[in-house]
Amino acid sequence: MTDPFKSGYASIIGRPNVGKSTLLNRLLAQKVAVTSKRPQTTRNKITGVLHLPGAQIILVDTPGIHQSDRTLNTMMVRASVSTFSDVDLILVMVSAEVGFCDDDEFVLNSMQGVKTKKVLVINKIDLVEKPVLLTLMNEMNKKSLFEEIIPISALKEDGLDSLKSLILNYLPEGPAYFPKEMITDCPETFLFGEIIREKVLKLTR
Repeated sequence: MTDPFKSGYASIIGRPNVGKSTLLNRLLAQKVAVTSKRPQTTRNKITGVLHLPGAQIILVDTPGIHQSDRTLNTMMVRASVSTFSDVDLILVMVSAEVGFCDDDEFVLNSMQGVKTKKVLVINKIDLVEKPVLLTLMNEMNKKSLFEEIIPISALKEDGLDSLKSLILNYLPEGPAYFPKEMITDCPETFLFGEIIREKVLKLTR
């Protein structure tokens, strides 16, 4: 008897510049999201479809959650928060390099009352020594908000196989929502525009 097919949605959230888009691109092994050192690079929700044997993970990359009085930034944050109740799992990202900061606290506060299960993803572990990482993991574990805590380096692709397996543990049985040749529901014109915008961000200030 074969195992049942599993499928579901997981949103990737966090403050700006923790590596959400890099994680999406690395998991899909294809570039669908803009990456830049500038904050608020991601301005729209971007869906990526990860096809695995017997499973399909639909990942939702979101704009960085942050405090702002600007209308555009406020709308971007709303777009991120709107995913909380629409997914099966929330991947909350923090940076090992920066540690847990006030901006991360703002992200956690935005999830008050949200019943969707949450996994903490500590990114950029390649930039810190192991004692620093262990201290951060212990600090976050005391918050008792997360089902699990997993350290990774999205850029170096360290820990991504473990992350895929972890996500699958929280997804329900379900159908394949997207055909195998489809890795994103974004139209080509949107992707082309995002690539151009990424190059502009890298070459200008």
